[in-house]
Amino acid sequence: MSRTALALLSILAVAPGCKRRAAAPAPAAAAPAPEPQAESGGGQGQDGDEDDNGQQRRFHNATVFVDGVPTVAFTYNEMPPGVKVYQKEWEEGEFYSHFLVCDYFKALGVDCKDVKETHWYAGRSRIAIITGDEIRRNKDTLFFNFTRELAGKPRVEWSAKVRTNDHVDLVSALAIYVHKKPPRWDKDAWTLYDDKGEPIDGIPYLAAEQKGGLRVNIDGRLVAQIKRNLLDGNVAPLDEKDGTTRYALAEFLRSQKIALGPVRGIDLITREERVIRTTPEEARGLIAFAAPRQRHGEMMVYFGQHFVPVAAINIYSKLAPPTRNMRTVTIRGPVTAGGVGTSQVEAPKVQGRR
Repeated sequence: MSRTALALLSILAVAPGCKRRAAAPAPAAAAPAPEPQAESGGGQGQDGDEDDNGQQRRFHNATVFVDGVPTVAFTYNEMPPGVKVYQKEWEEGEFYSHFLVCDYFKALGVDCKDVKETHWYAGRSRIAIITGDEIRRNKDTLFFNFTRELAGKPRVEWSAKVRTNDHVDLVSALAIYVHKKPPRWDKDAWTLYDDKGEPIDGIPYLAAEQKGGLRVNIDGRLVAQIKRNLLDGNVAPLDEKDGTTRYALAEFLRSQKIALGPVRGIDLITREERVIRTTPEEARGLIAFAAPRQRHGEMMVYFGQHFVPVAAINIYSKLAPPTRNMRTVTIRGPVTAGGVGTSQVEAPKVQGRR
């Protein structure tokens, strides 16, 4: 059987949710959460702001940094499997999903009792600082959600009980300090300073600025970002057809000295934040990728008889794939087509095939 392409050029948008019983889990089409009400402030996280020359600066997906180390993209589909989903009623019979901050931290390997401070960025000009003591004091009530229910940007659900220097809405980055000293915030200069009194531009302690690339997560943790310049001369090609060089994912991980145990499942995440769950046979088989030019962080991933442009790969080894609701792509037959599917929380796997 020849390889067929997964068409993603016209993926349907999720429609607003309908009225449903209070006991029903929130489906993928649930209405977006209401805007959190801040005691003061109200800064909006943006896709970018202007630099000193008035040029627009663009930022990548929101990222969680632990002591300056990028740990995972702060997106719905890249949350670790163990994060508990809570449902909150915002209108009679209407629910949305949200998540406890401390639950999320724990799934990332960070115990809230060890947190010194957290910095919630909105662009580069707004930073809401929540100390470790405040995180612990509100551990059962401090939530966050995503702007499009099962996709979109992360945002904090502020309350008057949470003491902070500022309130931001959409989060462009989250810095958690566990072992390293948090930088000092100067409210008059509206910036962070290091121990030497020098202003900090960017994420403190970050070894190198993130440049994008295909994200590879294992059990909910970022382990690598595949970029073209990491391939040539470092990874032996799998094959080359029609001018396209393909590489085996397992071989790339070995080149980065990343040990991978038995694979329990693989999810492919598209730029449109939809999920393609491979079958168990495909997950255990050959997963290959190619790095075409001008894809802006996407790469073509090959699995089974299909190939698809994706922005992230979630590999599950020690943990089982998550069963939370997801916006999916449905593969309908030997000639593939884009579609919309929904997995329910109770389902053993995402509905991704017919």
